Amino acid sequence: MQKKTVIKAMFLLVIIIIVLGVYLVVHYQSTHKALGQRDTPTVTTAVISPKTYQEKIQAIGYFLANQGITLKSAINGRITYIHFDSGQQVKEDDVLVEFENSKEQGALAYAKAKYALSKLTYQRNINLEKTGAVSEEALDEAKTSVDSDQASLQQAQANYDETIVKAPFSGRVGLKNISVGDYLNAGDALVTLQSLDPMFVDFSVAEKYLSKIKPGGTVELQASTSPDETTSGVVKDYETVINTDAGMIDVRASVANPEGKFLPGGYAEVTLYAGKKKTILAVPQTAIIYDTAGNYVYLVEDGKAKKQIVKLGEQVDQNIVITSGLSFGELVVVAGTNKVYDGSQIIMVDETNIK
Repeated sequence: MQKKTVIKAMFLLVIIIIVLGVYLVVHYQSTHKALGQRDTPTVTTAVISPKTYQEKIQAIGYFLANQGITLKSAINGRITYIHFDSGQQVKEDDVLVEFENSKEQGALAYAKAKYALSKLTYQRNINLEKTGAVSEEALDEAKTSVDSDQASLQQAQANYDETIVKAPFSGRVGLKNISVGDYLNAGDALVTLQSLDPMFVDFSVAEKYLSKIKPGGTVELQASTSPDETTSGVVKDYETVINTDAGMIDVRASVANPEGKFLPGGYAEVTLYAGKKKTILAVPQTAIIYDTAGNYVYLVEDGKAKKQIVKLGEQVDQNIVITSGLSFGELVVVAGTNKVYDGSQIIMVDETNIK
């Protein structure tokens, strides 16, 4: 009986040893695999490619017409004709408004007739003076009459012209707020007139950018009325005086407006492209490891991470310009830098070009 008990105990011990051995083998394999995975981190890499860059200056601009006025009455009088509708496109010298002008018409007709007669008399006296039939004094009087009647004609013409309002330039009239029969005083508003194509955009930039602002330079703008559209324009010129209080200089750009999408007074987000385009070497900000001993990145060589000290330049969008330490075509770690060290094996799961 005792012998059977011993055999059972030994058999149970063997089973326990076998189970324990299997457990240790499985545990060792899983632990070794996990350690192996930690020792070979997965990172994202990118090939360093040339990037074209031009400095951009951001500003808020306001639209204004290249020509814009409010037409006003030059006389006291009653409107007899209106030759435009609200929002109409008109051409230079188109008649827009006429005032009652029967008196001015009569005065003009009289002045024309009187001037014609005085010219005829003067010419006749010139012919008679050659024969001695008219004195030199009479000829001078005839010449004076011509000059006087000509001045009277010019005054009558000016008085008549003031009763007829013409468009001084081509453009678009605003709302018609007058009616036939209205009596207006000199200086009363008739209608606005705006030349809307092209439009001007005025904006201000810091004076430090003065050397980079050139007439003909490119601007891009997004108007508040159409924020999803980008429109290109050109720099016309800039102000000759710097605002000493703000340290800013006013710049004016021109933009085409054939469809009339932009109106004076509206605002836009303006991007001014300053200086010349240049080729730069830049990497994403996520690739940079900042260190007081020297900022660095990790390159990839033969499947391993290699620490590379770099010198940093300016920020361009989400990238940092590298002034020294890297070359085009090299492979750099852009994500997962916290998982690697100099000389460590790495697994690359993604590879793109830096653009």
